[in-house]
Amino acid sequence: METRISVSPQLGSLLQERQMSVAELLRRIEGRFGLAVDPKTLYRLTRPEPVQRTDLTIAAAAASVLDVTLDALFVVSEVPFSDVGPSGPDGAPELARRLSELFATQSTRELTVEEEVELRALLAQYAHAQTQSRIQSIAEKQRITIDDARREVETTFASVETEWTAFQRSPRARAAYLRRKPRAAATTSGISHAPP
Repeated sequence: METRISVSPQLGSLLQERQMSVAELLRRIEGRFGLAVDPKTLYRLTRPEPVQRTDLTIAAAAASVLDVTLDALFVVSEVPFSDVGPSGPDGAPELARRLSELFATQSTRELTVEEEVELRALLAQYAHAQTQSRIQSIAEKQRITIDDARREVETTFASVETEWTAFQRSPRARAAYLRRKPRAAATTSGISHAPP
């Protein structure tokens, strides 16, 4: 059976254990390392879904502030492709093949309306399958039921979403964040180094 490597961030549960918010972690990273970090970068690491890429400088800074190693921040596992399939063991390779075809087509020409609708539906299927796979993985690792793992994920996500929404709606919080460090040019990694 074919497998893939899955890298799942654990930042959400680490912050929950320490009763620390993403905003507080962001402040500590900036204070200790002088890094101007895009908050979205940290929020992405609080989600239980596997990540394809992340900035290791930010991850290492977060791990240092939390006093953990990088391997505590990420769970790396080998996962059968069938675990992410939308319709059983044979679904994932077909889903991946069709997504690849549509992305290849999109790179050479504009997708038709039907192809665009199909692409969105397949991406939604894949995201749902990834989430279900991650919930199952959490349940197995913590030796809890899938329902308990789902509730834990939903609670963590709701907490992070509430905090992020509050930050976005608060002109005072955004202004305070912008005053603390000069804005640097955006980078693809979401990180820039503030001047000393």
